[in-house]
Amino acid sequence: MLFSPASRSISALSSNSVITNKTKLTTEEEKFQMTTSPVITKSKSKPRWRVDLKKYRCDLCSQCFSRSNTLVTHRRIHTGEKPFKCDKCGRHFRQHGNLTRHKLTHTSIKPFACHICNRAFNRRSNLKTHSKIHRQ
Repeated sequence: MLFSPASRSISALSSNSVITNKTKLTTEEEKFQMTTSPVITKSKSKPRWRVDLKKYRCDLCSQCFSRSNTLVTHRRIHTGEKPFKCDKCGRHFRQHGNLTRHKLTHTSIKPFACHICNRAFNRRSNLKTHSKIHRQ
């Protein structure tokens, strides 16, 4: 394993605790976790490249992340923690955004309408899937 004892601090996990795993890689380990990706700019010149340092590593599966909050969210997969609860049906979610998306199922709000047949959907992805039937 690439960890040194001084490079990480892990809070004790309990069923009610929020995960605050701050596993940080050392400078030497960062060399192995660098990735490059193009940065899209509005100008038509060559794309710039940015280096993403993935400093935070999951101590359970060794997956690395560039942000500590992404690691915290990822760890919920291993622990099963789902801290965001729907007040209408009681369903739990790992991420707040998923709860927000879910809440639309309890309303009649359907902001995405098909411009061909006027059928409405609560998610853009459902409209996109529906649109394929008109292309056949």
